[in-house]
Amino acid sequence: MLTEPPLLRRSDRVVLRVLQILAWVGAAVTLVSGAASALLPLLQGMAAVPLTVEASLPETTGVIAQSPQWLQASVWIDGQQPVVTALVIAALLVRVAATAVVLMGIALLAGRMLRGRAFADAASAPLGLVLVGVAAGPILGDALEGWASMLAWEAMGTPSGFGSVMAFSPTAILFGLVVVAVMILFRVASRVQRDADGLV
Repeated sequence: MLTEPPLLRRSDRVVLRVLQILAWVGAAVTLVSGAASALLPLLQGMAAVPLTVEASLPETTGVIAQSPQWLQASVWIDGQQPVVTALVIAALLVRVAATAVVLMGIALLAGRMLRGRAFADAASAPLGLVLVGVAAGPILGDALEGWASMLAWEAMGTPSGFGSVMAFSPTAILFGLVVVAVMILFRVASRVQRDADGLV
């Protein structure tokens, strides 16, 4: 026979309910604020383009060599192409959507646990949303901003490759691979738990 789902204490239910409400509210606020932030550049027809620039020391005696240092800057370009503005807005919306997905995943996980489902079974899909949101936001957002950066450098008469590669985060890409591994582990754990419950 199947085992009974674990019982939650009253304090656990209160914490999970508060967490669920805060996560849903946070997701809604994130979406609304993100839409408002994207509206201004749409109305202006231009957006601040993120660029990666090299910082250099002034000429100083006694310095043998200087290791490259990179800074993030934002520029508004005269006569900015609509595609550049669209890419910057798309990067913003991707990050906003990823944050909202993370919060929705947390809310769904809390809701499933409130219904008495075991953690391994309840967490597989919601944690998948959380992990995908955490990984996809930086990867896609950085890629879109890198594309906008290349077009901005071209518009300023600088070779398009300069600084664009720096916009892609290796950490986010590696985390994306970790996401896939964790999702596989949770699916396997959920299946093993169902098989074990069926044998009891």
